[in-house]
Amino acid sequence: MKKIFFASLSLLATCTIHAGVYTFKMADAPADAKVVLKWMADGTRTVIDVKDGVAVKDTAAFAPQYVSVSCGRMLRGTLFLSPDKNLTVSISQDKKEITGDAPLASINSYLLNTKFGYLNYQVAGRDEQDFINVCDSLYKADREKLFAAKLPESFTKLDEQRLLYTSYAIFPMYKPYHEYVAKTKDFMPTKAYFDLLDRLAVSDASLLPVPGYKEYVENAVRAHVAVMPGDDEAAKLESALNSVLTDATVKASVVHTCAYEKIYSSGLDSNDSFVALHKKYVSDADLVSAFNDVCGKWGRLRVGMSSPAFSCPDIEGKTVTLESLRGKLVYIDVWATWCGPCRGELPHLEKLEESYAGKDIHFVSISCDQNKAAWEKMVREKNMKGIQLYGGSKMQFMDDYLINGIPRFILLDREGRIVKADAPRPSNPDTPKLFDEWLCK
Repeated sequence: MKKIFFASLSLLATCTIHAGVYTFKMADAPADAKVVLKWMADGTRTVIDVKDGVAVKDTAAFAPQYVSVSCGRMLRGTLFLSPDKNLTVSISQDKKEITGDAPLASINSYLLNTKFGYLNYQVAGRDEQDFINVCDSLYKADREKLFAAKLPESFTKLDEQRLLYTSYAIFPMYKPYHEYVAKTKDFMPTKAYFDLLDRLAVSDASLLPVPGYKEYVENAVRAHVAVMPGDDEAAKLESALNSVLTDATVKASVVHTCAYEKIYSSGLDSNDSFVALHKKYVSDADLVSAFNDVCGKWGRLRVGMSSPAFSCPDIEGKTVTLESLRGKLVYIDVWATWCGPCRGELPHLEKLEESYAGKDIHFVSISCDQNKAAWEKMVREKNMKGIQLYGGSKMQFMDDYLINGIPRFILLDREGRIVKADAPRPSNPDTPKLFDEWLCK
């Protein structure tokens, strides 16, 4: 790639007071079907009920923008909506017919009916220049489809940006993907790779509503963080942020995403530096409110706080509560039979149970399987040790602990207070050290 042109996104900057109507007609739609619109400008979602195969949305004033649309398996794609235009999308047997006001109808027919290219992560197993060439070729091929559609010039310039960032979507993940696919360790891309990575990460807030741009710049920053020395993740994030980006709004967007995901996934303990980073860079009221909300939820799961309770049947049907386990440390594994990583931890968990047999620690496994019979079958056939409990897929305990992925391990002290709401896994060599530290208290 010799040169990249970035168009002005003035098309996104125009609002109107007129209202359009968007209609979605779907043959054989389920009775409970819903059309979901995700607005790219601010990430908000609009859910529209489908009645008798038809969903209708009367629009309010907004800037013309890309919108992700979905309705189960019947409809998935990207639209470009304008508030003063009417649009009808008719779906039947995978056929998408678009009618409505010009040029909105032709633009969305192109978006929904064009087969755009897609790169599987496996392509990252190639040598660097070959990998770059593949990304270049994909972008070139999709641009040709865009030009062939002969759409208005303003939209064509805009959609070049969308195609650029969808074509290079996996580019920032080249290092980890290459190591995984090529089965190599400590792989380091060349300076030429990082130069192109940064050149594509244009620091322009007007690009934030363009599909793929926000994710690209976030992952470009993370790619730099991944090769930096040291253990201070927040400091590395700030350093990478300032080496790649200049626009304050884009920086704030990246910091918000990275800090929010960090707190959302692992809580506040040991993550105060991410909270400080968010406070330093992010001032948008909606982003600050969302971040404060997740911090507030995790604030109830800090070290020393009383643990949310549970009451679950064991494999014999006897009810076990957290209160009944007082007097010993409690190491909880929230898992499911269908979860590969959960099953991968079971041999390590069994070794821990053997090593700490007779000591003041309960090993409690709570299944979130929807299929209780599958849980019972596995527990009995494998003669699983420890305290085996069935919580089900909708247990309050998972919501209380903000569990969004499994396996999740939790360590409580003898009084049922939180030691770690996101404890290390059994396979982690630090886990026995943590047990020994608290058994001595």
